[in-house]
Amino acid sequence: MRPSILRSTAVLGGATGVQILAALAAAKVWALLLGPGGYGLLALWQAMVRILAMAAAMGLGVGLVRLGANAISRGDVPRMDHLRRAAWVISWVAGGLVLSAIVWLRVSLARWALDRPAMASEMVWVGVAVLLTVLYGTQTGLLNAYHRVGALARITAIGSVSGAAAGICIIAVWREAGIPAAIVAAAAANCATAQFFVRRLERPAVPAAPGKVLAASGELLRFGGLYAAAMLLGTGVQLALPFLVLHLEGLPAVGFYRAAAAMAVTYLTVLLTALGQDYFPRLSAVSHDGAEMVRLINEQHRMLLLLALPVILAALALAPIAVPLLYSSRFLPAVVLLEWILLGDVLKVASWTMSFAILARCSGWMYLLTEAVGGAALVAAAFAGMRWWGLVGAGIAFPITYAVYYVVVRVCLRRSLPLTFSRQNTWLLLGGILAVGAIRLLGSSGWAGARTPVALALAAGAAVVAWVALRRAPGTAEAARA
Repeated sequence: MRPSILRSTAVLGGATGVQILAALAAAKVWALLLGPGGYGLLALWQAMVRILAMAAAMGLGVGLVRLGANAISRGDVPRMDHLRRAAWVISWVAGGLVLSAIVWLRVSLARWALDRPAMASEMVWVGVAVLLTVLYGTQTGLLNAYHRVGALARITAIGSVSGAAAGICIIAVWREAGIPAAIVAAAAANCATAQFFVRRLERPAVPAAPGKVLAASGELLRFGGLYAAAMLLGTGVQLALPFLVLHLEGLPAVGFYRAAAAMAVTYLTVLLTALGQDYFPRLSAVSHDGAEMVRLINEQHRMLLLLALPVILAALALAPIAVPLLYSSRFLPAVVLLEWILLGDVLKVASWTMSFAILARCSGWMYLLTEAVGGAALVAAAFAGMRWWGLVGAGIAFPITYAVYYVVVRVCLRRSLPLTFSRQNTWLLLGGILAVGAIRLLGSSGWAGARTPVALALAAGAAVVAWVALRRAPGTAEAARA
């Protein structure tokens, strides 16, 4: 295992750890001040901003990494400058158009997304947060293309702490009425922090030709448009699930769902950050070399499972304690939801290494197909699940969805790449599924009392296996010293 993987994961993981602590502190305060209903309303506002920003960003951040990392590896500084200029133009234009559209459609948006038409006048805050989020995505995309891992780590830490602090103060004073301002404050903190580091990037002294900037804009939009559509059909559907919960189960249920989903996403943020800011640029740089891509996929797949499985098992063991501790006793219905989501996370982690490879090597249409299938599976499973089992059905939808998604991404990637997973990776995945599934079943059986001790024992065993495997991996000692 190369030192780069562990070193970058450690650097980004440390910064993401700060981000997680800031988010947990903010969530605790907000849960106490707002209760399940108010916390659900906050989740709906956040989901709106993220979905609309995803649409407005047009995949610029990922496009900059895919096209820019390749240009930088060849030493083509002018081309990277054309891409940078094009990305800024698109960001401002797209963000401004979305802001205008939100103002125009504010009444319909408030009625559909919040079930509160009286909040139409506050929709402008959503537009401002969307614009800032789009600009932030371009900033981090530029830094990611240059593989500035240290800068990205500092931005994550500083922006998250300052944004959380501002949000806590605003909610403490204005309660529910302060939710829109708190979201804008967080977006502004991230954007301002990132700009400090972006200004340090190298730029050619010669002005860029408008024609080449226009051509670069076309390239970014051709790739980014498909990526944005894919994200809206995949990640966007996950972000939109609270709206389905709102209309089927009510606002307090949104708060329970958001609490469970946030806890599941918290630890995955570390792994996803490392994938997006280290693994994806390296995959993009060798996208022409199939054998090297297969090696990288197996290497990253193994490390992700080794790191994720102990955490997933520990989270399962501690869920009944962690939910009231991190939120409040009023959020206990989120425990069962969290258990089902964690079961789906095993397959989600296993799928990520392949989905990033599809993004780096295959056509945008292939990535769009995989995300569309995943999004459709989630909507269908969640809708049917909530009809049959109530709110718990939203959690049951996750393992079903990611079982389908895993099969789809593997089949699609095999059409472009002779991917074969190592025996160790195969056993890691099967063992993780069996362990997490067994704990979930114990909780619903007559042996529920054994659930937590068994989960803790399995988590400890998985942690020991991970420690030994990572210590023996080539380059680990060098990475630790670095």
